[in-house]
Amino acid sequence: MYKAISSIIFLIVTLFSSQQAVSQEERFTYYENDGIFIYYETDEIDSYRELLPDSFTMPETPMVFAFISDFYKMDANTKPYKEASIFILGKYEGNEFWHCIFMPVTSQESRIAGIRRLGLPKTMGDIDFNRSETAYSAHVKTENGHEMSLELSAVGQEVSASEEDTIRNFSTLPKLNLLNGEVVQMGRSSKRNILDLSRIFSKRLTLKMGNGDIELNRSNNSSSDEAHPLDLKPSNILAAYYLRNTIPYRLNGRPFKK
Repeated sequence: MYKAISSIIFLIVTLFSSQQAVSQEERFTYYENDGIFIYYETDEIDSYRELLPDSFTMPETPMVFAFISDFYKMDANTKPYKEASIFILGKYEGNEFWHCIFMPVTSQESRIAGIRRLGLPKTMGDIDFNRSETAYSAHVKTENGHEMSLELSAVGQEVSASEEDTIRNFSTLPKLNLLNGEVVQMGRSSKRNILDLSRIFSKRLTLKMGNGDIELNRSNNSSSDEAHPLDLKPSNILAAYYLRNTIPYRLNGRPFKK
C-alpha cells in the first residue's frame, strides 16, 4: 500500500514538473529547421534602390539573399511553420547588413509576431519543401499570387573558393529592419560564419553546397508602377547551399549597435 501511494505521488510530481517546464519554455524557440539558401547579384538597380528604405544607403554591389526554410520543430507552445524570404544588401552608418523585403509564411501567429516584434514584412503563403540525399527544392505562392522557387543540386558539383568566400563574408552580416521608425536587429550577429560553424559543429549543423537556381514570378494582378521584390531577377548566382540546424535559438528585436 505504501509503495503504491509513493508511486502515485512520484507520478503526480513528475507530471507537474513536466507541465511547469513546458509553461516556462519561451515561445518561438527554434529547435530544428532546414532550408535552401542562395546568394546572387542583380542588375535591377532602379527596383533595388526603390525597395531599400531611405534610412539606408546602397551597397557597392547590389546583392540578394533568398531562402526558404522549414521550422519543423518548435517549442511546445508554437506551431511549426515554413517561411520564404528575400533580403537585400544595404549600408547603415558605414556598415553592410541584410534588409528583409519579402517574407511569406504559413503561420498566422508567426506573421503577426514577426511584424510586431521585428518589423518584418510578413504575409501569408503556401510553401512546399522537398528533400532527398542530394537534391532539394522549395516553392512558395503568396496569397496575392506571387511565386518563388529555389532548387539545389548537391551531387557532383565542385565548390569553388569564390563560393565559399561568399558564404563566409556574407553569412555573418547583421539583419536590420525598421520597427516604429527605429532600426532593429534580428537576433545576434555571429563572428563565425555558417560554413566554418558547420565544420566545427558537424553533429548539429549539416551544410551541403551545390548548384543553385531561383525562379521569381510576380503576379499579373500587382501594380507594375511600383517595384516588387520579385523584380530582382538574378544576373549571377554567387553561392547556394542546403542547411539543417539542430542548435536551438530565438530571435529578438533590439536596437542596432555596431
